[in-house]
Amino acid sequence: MKYNLHHRVPKSRFGQTNDLNCEMVKVTTHDAIHTLFSNEIFPEQIARLTNMNSRVLKPEIIKEIWDILRYRDIHNPEEWYKE
Repeated sequence: MKYNLHHRVPKSRFGQTNDLNCEMVKVTTHDAIHTLFSNEIFPEQIARLTNMNSRVLKPEIIKEIWDILRYRDIHNPEEWYKE
């Protein structure tokens, strides 16, 4: 099985190449992430999915998701990922 280095915060958005920001993922998974989300970071991906599914998600769930996103630094991978 082949793996690629995936940057959680893309290099094109000033993400660093270090253990906190990078992980090895299967090539197929890596391709799927970038096909679906381009170079969006995780919180932006959640926002996109919430907007796309707003007709099926309960309004209180959408509000909770947006509250979580608002109260965290979306550009800081330490807020979102395990070491």
